[in-house]
Amino acid sequence: MDNGRKKSNDINILSKPAAGFWVYGSVVALLIFSFSVQADSIKLSESQTEKVKCITTKVDGEKNTECSKITTGKFLITAKISASTFEEYGIVFSNITEETPLAINIGSYQFSDTLSSDKKHVLKTRSLKGAWYSTHEDCKTKKVKVDGEWVEQEVCKDVIHTTTKISASYSGAIITVTGSRSSVGVGYGDLVYSQLCSEEGNGKHTVPASISVDGVVIASEIAVTCNVRTATKTTSQGEQFELVNIGVNAKLIPFAI
Repeated sequence: MDNGRKKSNDINILSKPAAGFWVYGSVVALLIFSFSVQADSIKLSESQTEKVKCITTKVDGEKNTECSKITTGKFLITAKISASTFEEYGIVFSNITEETPLAINIGSYQFSDTLSSDKKHVLKTRSLKGAWYSTHEDCKTKKVKVDGEWVEQEVCKDVIHTTTKISASYSGAIITVTGSRSSVGVGYGDLVYSQLCSEEGNGKHTVPASISVDGVVIASEIAVTCNVRTATKTTSQGEQFELVNIGVNAKLIPFAI
């Protein structure tokens, strides 16, 4: 791990915020770089799919079919923050440490952690990089050989369902989040705006979003576009299920100065 950070000159806070974000609280460093033409942006794509799964078993010569609704989904968030956004607020890279709290709040996606939690993180004089993972336990019954005999045992392993990555350099900061959700078994993961779309329906909705560092909140609004499709599925046994399939796109709304 490289902690070869050098003290750099602080940049005075300017009175006028950069387009796309406004800041609350005292300025502490997160991601500070040289001048850049990169524009602030947040983009999200998300999908939720519901389907019916039926399982037929045979007990004492009689077939029994049980059906259930399964919900799965995935999302991708890409956020880019320009160097000028941080420079206009005097945010200085040299103040950041491995223990500086970082937080992201975008819809149902909530992240809060520090660089030190990533054992492979990078923190240098003018760059940083970190990755964080949310996992769930996936267990399956398998036949394994024990003392020369084949027996059935439950075998479990950790599976990643959400990955958060933050990187920074002279050109600015980039945050990427990929995630998935499933209701199968004990279920795992969350989506970002599918619940909002399920409740509010088709159309565009404006919601808040923020990124914060050690109490400094960089906030803005997100324009969420929902495409909700509903259907009724009737099984061969006559059982009906209401299915909701959702597509979501979202992007940053620039702050009007």
